[in-house]
Amino acid sequence: MIGKTNINLKADIRNSVSNYISFQPWQWNFGAIAIVLAWIGLVMFIQKAPKIGIYVVMFNNILHTFFKFFIVFLLFIIAFGLGFFCLIQNQVSENEP
Repeated sequence: MIGKTNINLKADIRNSVSNYISFQPWQWNFGAIAIVLAWIGLVMFIQKAPKIGIYVVMFNNILHTFFKFFIVFLLFIIAFGLGFFCLIQNQVSENEP
């Protein structure tokens, strides 16, 4: 009996709060950014732990290497995309009369 009352009370409070508070889209964006930054801070804090810290250091090294590779990869994607755009921009579709 007490458990059902507690669940109903939580649902009632959640519904009554959502009727009065409406969040703007920019608030959701800042909230998402804050959560990501909090997780990054937590990972950097865990780096100092003796047993887990080595994995955080490995993850940071892999991430650093990936970003160095991704910059070059992104340049190639942009170069090929622009090249194909120049080749295909004046093509006539087969469906047009």
